[in-house]
Amino acid sequence: MNNIYRADLVAGMSADELNREIAEPDRLVIARTPSTKGVREITTVWAPFDHVNRYARVALVSLTPSRIQMRDALRSYRGSRVLGESHADALERASVAGSYTGNMRRRLVAMLDEVGLHHYLDIASTSDLWSNASGKAHFTSCLRWPVFVGGKSYDGSSPGLLGRSDFRFMVEKILAREIASLPPGCLVIPLGAAPNQVVRYLAQSDPGLDRGRILAGIPPRAATASRPGA
Repeated sequence: MNNIYRADLVAGMSADELNREIAEPDRLVIARTPSTKGVREITTVWAPFDHVNRYARVALVSLTPSRIQMRDALRSYRGSRVLGESHADALERASVAGSYTGNMRRRLVAMLDEVGLHHYLDIASTSDLWSNASGKAHFTSCLRWPVFVGGKSYDGSSPGLLGRSDFRFMVEKILAREIASLPPGCLVIPLGAAPNQVVRYLAQSDPGLDRGRILAGIPPRAATASRPGA
């Protein structure tokens, strides 16, 4: 089953069916690894985070979408398709709707404004990246789709992100290609400890990724504020 098929499944679901899928993923599961030898079950679920903004001036890199972000993106995608929008347009809307929601977004905006990113982007505040200036931002994750360990959002520590071949595949084959497709002057901002590690890893392994484009050191609390219980 490919992701276009999964997207069409979402478009055809009722609101109740989608809510059940968000609470207990089944039809949208990409991969599920049973628990073994102390390692809890790992589940990767498709959600509409496939859009890549190739005109972005800044790329914000988180760890993996939380269940709350998955919910918001899926509801946005389904709503767009119900209104007759194309798959591509629905993906673009969902990318913005599901990125850094709630308290996470408010704290992140405060920190990005504090370092002056809004001046670099010629906007009033980085909060505009989720409204009239969304065309200047690309929202992405080390692990593009939501990953759950033991039913909870993956926290980047157990298991280690770069220690698993499936996680490393998403980093090396998906995230790396995303970053390579962005404009040469696009800033790359990893949010949190694990994303900082991953972006440094990519910069070391890919000489084409200019380290001068990387703005590291944004406190991890901006990226994890809404994770507990998500």
